[in-house]
Amino acid sequence: MLAEPQVIRREGYESNYNMAKERLLEQTGIDLPRLPPIPSNKEDVLTRYRSVNNKPCLSMFSANEFAKLVDLEIPETLQEKLKKIVHKHLTRAPAIKEVANKLIEYIQYYGKFISIEYSAHVEREQFISSLSKAMKKHNIDCVYVSHPFFLSAEVENAVRAVVPHMFTYKNAIAVGMLGDSKFAREKYLWTLVEQEIAFRSDVFIAYDHSSFSSFVSDEREAFGKTNYVL
Repeated sequence: MLAEPQVIRREGYESNYNMAKERLLEQTGIDLPRLPPIPSNKEDVLTRYRSVNNKPCLSMFSANEFAKLVDLEIPETLQEKLKKIVHKHLTRAPAIKEVANKLIEYIQYYGKFISIEYSAHVEREQFISSLSKAMKKHNIDCVYVSHPFFLSAEVENAVRAVVPHMFTYKNAIAVGMLGDSKFAREKYLWTLVEQEIAFRSDVFIAYDHSSFSSFVSDEREAFGKTNYVL
């Protein structure tokens, strides 16, 4: 499953689709089919839905965003329920899960773990305080940190000072887990691996203004998993 974080407007849908098609082919070798006609009304959507029921799909936007695309009105009271139903039927590509499985197995050698997203927009003290409270509350001392590739050594060392067992993408590289695979070369693909790691962690601490955190939080919520927000 690959998620496109932007809300795709109807008039820009074709160009966005073609850009994603080129990127996927270049990065993963997956060649998407040509863009099918965009549903124009409710009946068209339902007809399309019936034709693909219970078939594997590549999702590029959320159900609520798709409803906006085809001018469907979904009552606010149903949007949350719909989001949970959709997330329970999503899964990531086997290649992504395979890499995530290796790193999760490596992390879980030390026990249960927390996953947290670090953003340069979060105060370091706030980040460390929230992480320390969650570790104490759940009696967990193992943490995987998803962070930008430009994370400074200063920040990393500050986190390591309070986390007995800290892991990042660097661990996967250090133990030769990725080799010369596309996951070692493409940062975009690695974020998908980190989504899977965050989804399967015992506790997830999200950053409030992040599409990465928002997607994972929604996914975890659908399965009744524990989330916190920075």
